[in-house]
Amino acid sequence: MMNRFSDIDLTLKRLPAVYGYRSQRLVSIEKALESIESQIDELRFYIKTAKKHCHFPSEDGLTRDESAAVYMYTMEWGETSLYHLLNKALRDANRQNIKAWFPYLKLFDTALDKLPNVKESVWRGVSLDIGKNYAKNQVFTWWTVNSCSSSVKIIKNYIGNNKSSTLFLIEIVNGKKISGYTAYEDEDEIILKIGTQFRVKSDPLEHSSESHIVHLIEIDDNDEEEPLASPISNLTVTPKLSNQGASSRPCAKCYMCCDWHFTGDHCTWTWITNCKNWTNNERNRFFNDAIYNNFTKRDGATCDVLLDVDNYLILLGLDYVGYLHLLLLHLCVCELQ
Repeated sequence: MMNRFSDIDLTLKRLPAVYGYRSQRLVSIEKALESIESQIDELRFYIKTAKKHCHFPSEDGLTRDESAAVYMYTMEWGETSLYHLLNKALRDANRQNIKAWFPYLKLFDTALDKLPNVKESVWRGVSLDIGKNYAKNQVFTWWTVNSCSSSVKIIKNYIGNNKSSTLFLIEIVNGKKISGYTAYEDEDEIILKIGTQFRVKSDPLEHSSESHIVHLIEIDDNDEEEPLASPISNLTVTPKLSNQGASSRPCAKCYMCCDWHFTGDHCTWTWITNCKNWTNNERNRFFNDAIYNNFTKRDGATCDVLLDVDNYLILLGLDYVGYLHLLLLHLCVCELQ
């Protein structure tokens, strides 16, 4: 099923950057989409619908046309949905084909610039096993508008029960939360702008023979020379394993979840971090002996990712070790280093 969250460039090809739209003058959404009207039947109807139902007045200062531009990007009407045609043009090696979209991109980008930046971990996914195309420290660019969700459950709903799939867990620093401006407010949608660059933080995690989880870090224009993660910090990212519960408190050093404290000894911790290589007996030991109870909540903690093991296993399609590995990716371990 076609959707924004799975509209991912599978080729990772290098393309010239798109920036000519920035010199365009702002126009109404009707005027902005005139040049692509022949590509979308009933375009005027969709524009009218977007202007009627978009979030306006906006507490972020968006005009009605800017808010409608965001709303239209999220509307679904099949193969000619605006986001699908726009992203197709953004992937085209012939950069002349994107020029018809410049007036809309100016309006859309202006709207996004008025929204505050979001720094958190988000998800995307595709019903194909493309995880093997990615390797640790690889750097690449997604040239499209990138729809993500802070809820992995939303992504899993779109992927469905396909045997082959790839989930992307992305640490972002310049996301734009548009959930209040979309046609589907419950999807917790966050957008990464066109031309966002990423580094693969660690080799993909295989959680079945034909499925992977790929952990990405957005490369910030203001922090391009950020040092690569050390081996131990490869186990530290803050995924939102569900959309339930409040956000956890980040560590001041590593920005990972510091709501939990490991009370066991260092030897046990070292054994836990090697969970990918456990034997069946070791897996059983962790759960049957309730070793997970060595993780205790600090006073005032708001994180609940450890509380519903079986729910996360079903949600992510993982076995116990896959779940445990993601759990370790969530926790601050500064005190153990």
